[in-house]
Amino acid sequence: MADSKDGAQPAREGDLRAPDDWEKTFFPASELGQPARDAWKHAAASALHGWAAHAYHQGEPLKLSKEDYEAALQAATTLKEQDGRPTYLPHPAALSPHLPQAARPQPEAARQEAEGAAPPPFEAEGAAERLLSRRKGS
Repeated sequence: MADSKDGAQPAREGDLRAPDDWEKTFFPASELGQPARDAWKHAAASALHGWAAHAYHQGEPLKLSKEDYEAALQAATTLKEQDGRPTYLPHPAALSPHLPQAARPQPEAARQEAEGAAPPPFEAEGAAERLLSRRKGS
C-alpha cells in the first residue's frame, strides 16, 4: 500500500529501489505538484553517479539500498579534496559502470598519465622578456 499520493513506499530493511523511487520517498512533491526544495540533491547525485546512463544502457535503473542512496546524495553535495583540488567523489556502491570514463573522477597522476606528460610549470618571472625575444627572433 502506498505511503503517499505520489506512490512512495515506506523503506524496509534490505529494500533495493531505483534512485527515482528513493527520490519520491526522500523528496515528495508538494500538493501542487512542485518539486521539493531539496530535489536538486537527487539531480546532482544522478549526474555524478551516471544513473541515467545506466538506465539507458541496461534498460532498467540501477537498484540501491536506502543507505547507498543517502550516501550518494551526501557525495554529490559535499566537496572533498583530491590531489589538492576540490571535487565531488561518487559513492562507489551507487556508481554506474556505464558512466563514461571521462566523467569519472581521477587522481591527478592518472589524469596526467592519460593525457601524456604534464606540461612544464609556468614560470612568471621573465615571461615578458621570453615572449619579446621570440617575437624579435621570428
